[in-house]
Amino acid sequence: MQSYLHISDTFLTPIHARIIGHLVQYMRKKHIKNTRFKEGSDLMKYKLVKRAVTGILVFMLVFTGMAEKTEITYAAEKTAEGATEKQEAAEGENNEGEDKEEKPYDTVDFRVLATGDIHGQFSAYNCETAEEIGTAGLTKIYTLIKKQRSAAGGAANTVTVDAGDCMYDYFSDYYYEKDASKLQPVYKAMAKMGYDVIVPGNHDWDYSYEYLKMQYKESGLESKVAVCNAFDNQSGESLFAPYIIITKKAKTALGNTVTLKIGIIGATRETLSGRRAGYQGIIDGESIYTNVKKQASILKNTEKCDLVIAVIHGGIGVLKGADTNVHPGGRLAALSTIDGVVTSHSHELFPSKDETYKDYTYVDNYKGTVYGKPVVGTSAHATYLGVMHYTFNLDEEGNMTLAEEYSENIPVTSKIKENSGIKAEVASYEEMAAASISKSAYEIAEGISYTNMDCVVKDSNLYQLMNDSKIKYAKSYISEYRPDLENYPVIAVSVNYLDSGEDFINISGSITEKDVAKVLSINAPTRDSGYLHLYTIKGSKLLEWIEYSASIYAQNSVAVLPAALKKSTFYSELDGVSPLISSKYAFDWSNFFVFDGISYQIDNTQPARYNENGTIKNYSAHRVKNLKYQGKSVTGDQEFVIAMDSLNQRYSFMPEDSTSLFTTRTWVSGKEVLMAYIKEQSYYGPLNITADDNWRIIQPEENRFTITIPKANDSYITSTKWYSKLLYTKGNYNYYLGNILSKEETKQQVHVIASEGIITETSQKIPIIVTATTAPGSSIKKIEYVKGNNSWSKAKTVNGNVFYVKMNGHYKVKVTDSAGRVGYGYVTVNNYNESVLDTPRLGTITNRVALVNGVAVPGATIYIAAQDGTIVTGIVPSSSGSGVSSSIYANFSITIPLARAYEKFTIWASKNGITSNVQEVKVKKTGANQPVVDTIEEGALVITGTCDKYTTISARVGKKVYVAKGEKEAYKASSVYNSSHKIYEKDVVYTDNGDGTVSFSIPMLTKAKKDTVYYVYATDRNGNASRAYSAYVQAAEPEETGDIDETVSTEVSTNGKETSNAEAESLSTGVTAQ
Repeated sequence: MQSYLHISDTFLTPIHARIIGHLVQYMRKKHIKNTRFKEGSDLMKYKLVKRAVTGILVFMLVFTGMAEKTEITYAAEKTAEGATEKQEAAEGENNEGEDKEEKPYDTVDFRVLATGDIHGQFSAYNCETAEEIGTAGLTKIYTLIKKQRSAAGGAANTVTVDAGDCMYDYFSDYYYEKDASKLQPVYKAMAKMGYDVIVPGNHDWDYSYEYLKMQYKESGLESKVAVCNAFDNQSGESLFAPYIIITKKAKTALGNTVTLKIGIIGATRETLSGRRAGYQGIIDGESIYTNVKKQASILKNTEKCDLVIAVIHGGIGVLKGADTNVHPGGRLAALSTIDGVVTSHSHELFPSKDETYKDYTYVDNYKGTVYGKPVVGTSAHATYLGVMHYTFNLDEEGNMTLAEEYSENIPVTSKIKENSGIKAEVASYEEMAAASISKSAYEIAEGISYTNMDCVVKDSNLYQLMNDSKIKYAKSYISEYRPDLENYPVIAVSVNYLDSGEDFINISGSITEKDVAKVLSINAPTRDSGYLHLYTIKGSKLLEWIEYSASIYAQNSVAVLPAALKKSTFYSELDGVSPLISSKYAFDWSNFFVFDGISYQIDNTQPARYNENGTIKNYSAHRVKNLKYQGKSVTGDQEFVIAMDSLNQRYSFMPEDSTSLFTTRTWVSGKEVLMAYIKEQSYYGPLNITADDNWRIIQPEENRFTITIPKANDSYITSTKWYSKLLYTKGNYNYYLGNILSKEETKQQVHVIASEGIITETSQKIPIIVTATTAPGSSIKKIEYVKGNNSWSKAKTVNGNVFYVKMNGHYKVKVTDSAGRVGYGYVTVNNYNESVLDTPRLGTITNRVALVNGVAVPGATIYIAAQDGTIVTGIVPSSSGSGVSSSIYANFSITIPLARAYEKFTIWASKNGITSNVQEVKVKKTGANQPVVDTIEEGALVITGTCDKYTTISARVGKKVYVAKGEKEAYKASSVYNSSHKIYEKDVVYTDNGDGTVSFSIPMLTKAKKDTVYYVYATDRNGNASRAYSAYVQAAEPEETGDIDETVSTEVSTNGKETSNAEAESLSTGVTAQ
């Protein structure tokens, strides 16, 4: 509720009351009831006048010396209104004609309760760390829902909706892999909570459409699903109901009942995630905005709904630079046919207490409205319940008008109790999660800790450990699956999602899987299921990304110290000292990223280039200096492979999930990769991965700074090299004075990561790829390795940065740089097996390509079996080419029978009496399936055959193309259209065969001539044509034929009358035949 001055009217003089009375009357005149106020509207003026009243009144009180004896508190405007009423009475109420506010006869309180981006958080329990959490969970959300239903007047006065991404988290994935036939706990909980409408998010599609449908059916939520923008690729039909109309018998304030018609439109993200299932050619996602707008018009204008609510898996998208196709919430709120928008996908909290939208006049962060309409975004992981409030006024005749609307977010707190009924439903899953976590502990070297407490001051052991594991995995993956990227530098990035005192972590002594899960959860709370991603990125974008990260720093010698430090006894000593972190980021470091594999410096004596929303605010500002790879400056067009986690928010300089390099191997979680790396690096002793100091802050070394860190971490902070003294304590935070570390203290170290070039079982020699970095100005001089516990006197020298092994075991790598400094790396090989033959890897098989490529062991025989039993074979040539992969495997190409989409091929190899494992490959749909054409005999006047239902058919001979009447424009929009061809529209006949195919008959202009080739295509509704069926005209069997001129039209009537040559010729101009 907005606050205004409340002044005890005991102290008001007549002149005070008179002035206030006139001002408030003016405000009442300008306040137009039941109006949706937009930018520049009367509501804006109304607020300004109310603020003017406050200012004038305070001035009068101070001027007259009454301020000291007048109680001034922030409250509602009731007293001011009371003063106005007194003034009106004193003047004999001579204000006839003035507008007066009338109380409605009755009111209806209606609420939309919303969740989104739950990501498997079914209870107040972290399944990945096996710990209770007080601030999340559907079990607590349901407690809030029940309170809201009660407060509104009952369930009939509310609808409950979810905006998608119910799955895609650690436990959902674990449970899916354990048994894909079982109901997920998140849907089991939601089924008990009374949801009226749910929408699948892009990550819900990751589990396959079939799995998603099964979850909806088994949970009983099937009839609650609304999606207006996902369609069957072949039929074009909507997969789900585009909207759901709910009729509510709502209770009024006076206990009466009114009927409310609520229309709710659902929309998923246009780009469906397909980690386990590809949707190209199967399901088409379309624009959220376009489809919601279309359905909203129907609901508001045709169905006459009292409220039309859009529930979308997309963000608000009003910030400058936002992709409003992915995040169209704001655009939808501007539509007159929309009464409110529930958003998700972006994990944004709206409304909130921050100032993200302070410069956007059409966004009211206090009321939670955009263009005057309630909008909510509920963050992620069941941490908030969004509530959109609508108050309807009723007159005595029952006429209803929408009088007030706003939204709010109610946080889940530790004080809120879990609903016992929902808790009982999901308790067994919590036990299952706890049992799945390994209890193994790995010792950490003495004096080493893994913490994010001061990761903005200097390079961090924790982020080094995380990034090293990513680089190792990326190197291995690229070597085996993407050899085309072998020459790309590999770098890694980790983000510090630090936004409260609870988000600091400090691990020493030993580390467990539970610790790793906590590290990943804290450093990426919105990471969902934490899958590792690989992308390519250019140097120009990489530089901008680091600039964005560097923008969290305060500008040295410019920024003002925190006001709290004025109370410090050391304040007088802080002349010339600046805070290290900008005030807007002081308690939230979530925009800070740590990169490894490159070196760079941050000069925060320069102004910040970016604002917190990823928008450049100072084009001339550049804080990032000396960005280098292997000692050489990074160029704008230089390409890197970057290994990273999923990100909560993406900007123009960051790669999109849709461009992930993962094409073959199943995606892997960051926790799995990090745990494997810790285990490997601990074989030779306690874990001792330390920061390589590849980045540092550059300021004059005598400079000092202040920084705010939770006081619970004081013992660690006071042990650091940068710590100077504790300045002040306020609440849970300590304010520290620190020193900029010297160049020598932050000199980059020799750092080594060793990766296996093959990660699947193999009988081939296994390449070990050594990634070594050192300080700019130095170079790598020597690489050596030994197996097991052999001494370095038995070390073998590596030529280049790759060596090969044919024995399982542990290997140590030693790297020496030109300055004589040494670094060590460790790698474990456990996938060598001389009795197996490597399974060949086949490239993508599509329904439009017959020639496929792959890699296999040189000299092996390849077998590819089609679904109909046809087997083709080929011999793999000898190894050739350069690069790690080419020295082990050889490329092959083989022609296979053209297959229909979704059919399966199996592939295996044999050599020297050993047969590989069998791999199954599904045919990918990239267009319509190839039609089957019947034999065309010489003299034929029609082409017949079969094609898939929901496709169109065309036939080309030379530059003539035959299409069905009404399909000319569709053909011109297809992938096979050529403007030099002449199109003839004919009476093509389609006959449904009842098995998903149709028979077709295409009339031709002229009789078929021997040896002529007709190219027949089927085209799907998206314009994707099939591979052509090449039909050669065969010699006709001897038979008696009529004397029909070959140049005439094939349109012959039953009485034998033929179309004239002139008519036939006119068709060559593209005129439609009649």
